[in-house]
Amino acid sequence: NLAINHTTAFEVTDQIPDSTAGEKEDIPKKYGDLHYEEITIAMPGYSNVPRMQGVVEKLNELTLENINTTINVMFIQDVMAMPTRIPALLNSGNCDVVYSDNFNLFNNNFYQYTMPYLATQGLIMEVSDLMKKYAPSLYKAYNDEYIYRHLMYVNEGIYGLSFKEPSISMPIVMVRKNLVPNDYKIETMDDVYYLSDEIDAKGYKFATNLLARRSLFRIFTNINDCYLLPDMHVFGGYIHDFVNDKIVRFEDTEILNDMMAYYENWDKHGILDKRIDFEQNDRVGIALFDSVLKVPNTKDYQFFPLHTDKRFQIDYKNAVSMVVSANAKNPERALILFDYLFSDKKAYDLACFGVEDVDYSVQDGTYKGGTRMFFMFNYMYEP
Repeated sequence: NLAINHTTAFEVTDQIPDSTAGEKEDIPKKYGDLHYEEITIAMPGYSNVPRMQGVVEKLNELTLENINTTINVMFIQDVMAMPTRIPALLNSGNCDVVYSDNFNLFNNNFYQYTMPYLATQGLIMEVSDLMKKYAPSLYKAYNDEYIYRHLMYVNEGIYGLSFKEPSISMPIVMVRKNLVPNDYKIETMDDVYYLSDEIDAKGYKFATNLLARRSLFRIFTNINDCYLLPDMHVFGGYIHDFVNDKIVRFEDTEILNDMMAYYENWDKHGILDKRIDFEQNDRVGIALFDSVLKVPNTKDYQFFPLHTDKRFQIDYKNAVSMVVSANAKNPERALILFDYLFSDKKAYDLACFGVEDVDYSVQDGTYKGGTRMFFMFNYMYEP
């Protein structure tokens, strides 16, 4: 167990608890007739609060029509006040849902609004049973996607509804289509290095500078079935070896050698331009990314995920969630609201991106120009 300021402890498990096991499932296809309810949500206020308030007004038109619900949002603009404001709001009973993140899980000054702390203090509600009955889309997604289920656990219960996609360091290589040899498999970093030699001989380069050093460290940690410990802030120290289930020194793993091989390839074939326009720069033959979210939308390249036999680990501190107050007046409606936002395409786009042709546009099926608005659900589920 990981202790938080010596006041509470938690652990992460893999299975969704099901207190209704053996009973006939009663997951409604529709929400049915609902009486009017208001749900109050507290979350950080960003620089575009006026626009976010406008989005909430538009969103309420949809929620009122479809689930007879109005959303009231309390924007907390003083981030430094979050550790005191969030617990106080949960205690007051004046707020149904609050924002929570685990970024400060091991920070003695800010841990008070992390999900494990709120759960173990009895301030938020375990929602797995409610999710099964009132949020069928969320329930299915949590059963299908290990990533989100894993990050929302405290001990044996689900306490959070994922607020955004967590950061996952998985290598994806992008190769110009006319440079991919027939029947050549690109599955590992070694395949990338071999291809770099071949491409360089034809006058093309490898855009290797797109990854920060820490991103590389995460990638090679995952490839070697290791995990960064919570206090791992620098390169060195100890990591968790999953294969042998023991704590080992960083120097005793292959991670350092892997990073040296990467930098040798960079030195030999790399382009040093930090802002590469892949559509315009015809020198780029191959590029490496650490997330599907960073891959550019271009028709001139093929994309290959690497090391797909590995389960890429996610730092529990990356979990960002909306949590339901233990004093919520209608937690069932809170679950229905979030399920609706996840599963209705129009509400989903509005909550994520704002108003179409005002905050963002859609060009050739791709979202352009939007800033993340009220919620940040984008990329999580396919509604």
